[in-house]
Amino acid sequence: NLGSFAKYSTAVNAAWALKFGHGFVVDEKPPKTSIEYRSGKVGVARKWLDAEGSEDFDWLLWLDADAVIADFSGDFLQRIIEERADGADVLVCRSFMTNTGSSTALNTGSILFRRGSGIARALLARMEEDARFRDGLSDQEMLEVALAEDAELRRRVGLMQPLVLNSDAGGVTHEPSRQPVYHLYSHPDTVREAFFRRVWARSCDAAE
Repeated sequence: NLGSFAKYSTAVNAAWALKFGHGFVVDEKPPKTSIEYRSGKVGVARKWLDAEGSEDFDWLLWLDADAVIADFSGDFLQRIIEERADGADVLVCRSFMTNTGSSTALNTGSILFRRGSGIARALLARMEEDARFRDGLSDQEMLEVALAEDAELRRRVGLMQPLVLNSDAGGVTHEPSRQPVYHLYSHPDTVREAFFRRVWARSCDAAE
């Protein structure tokens, strides 16, 4: 269920991954679930952490379709992992502006999961199998619930400032060097398409 903007956001992210030697997948066959589609990322992430060939990568990055990696100056993901992953199996950004359900604390539009981690798998399983999730809590709300109820999860989930791996207020507030990911979660599809088309044109030069 992707808007017309997705052809541009996926092209940008694929170009970034290719430039820095990362794999990139658009999952067109997500697991069947009764969970609202915007929260289906939980099942998709579980699927790929256990997928055949997953031993070939150490970390899995989830990106919402309305998020693009705009910083082509260097591999900022490798830098984040080197600087922030010690003792953490999941890395996610805080948010001071997100308004999904009652959640304002976290932004799950981009998340890093350590592939070999039982904690990452346990967190996703707990979220997906919780009745409150199936009854309508968003993935952001469900993540907050899981962290509030489980001290071990809180210890192993690294919370980062909003602009490290996401956007706050759903906008573009800085150049890519200071805001490597642009996540337009609060904008209509027409705005997303126009903006991502411009980022794609810019990334064609940067990816060379």
